[in-house]
Amino acid sequence: MTASPTIIPGKKLIQFLENDILIGNIRPYLKKIWLAEHDGGTKGDVLPVHITDKELDAKFLYYCFSSDQFFLYDKHLGFHDLIGAFRQKGG
Repeated sequence: MTASPTIIPGKKLIQFLENDILIGNIRPYLKKIWLAEHDGGTKGDVLPVHITDKELDAKFLYYCFSSDQFFLYDKHLGFHDLIGAFRQKGG
């Protein structure tokens, strides 16, 4: 699983692929999370998570990330701080 750092040339968008998990990076208490139904691009306010392990089911991981426990983890341990650090490194 990786944060999807591929930039779409000329559009300043971060590429996501079908079945990537998209996590809203603004106001995490709103719990915005999607399972991508098609390929596309996003701005910096959404983190695409791309699953590289073929044995890991995207829908399962999506449901785990959709849980209240994940967002509590995010709130208390600063997952969004890690996202910000990743973006500053060019991801």
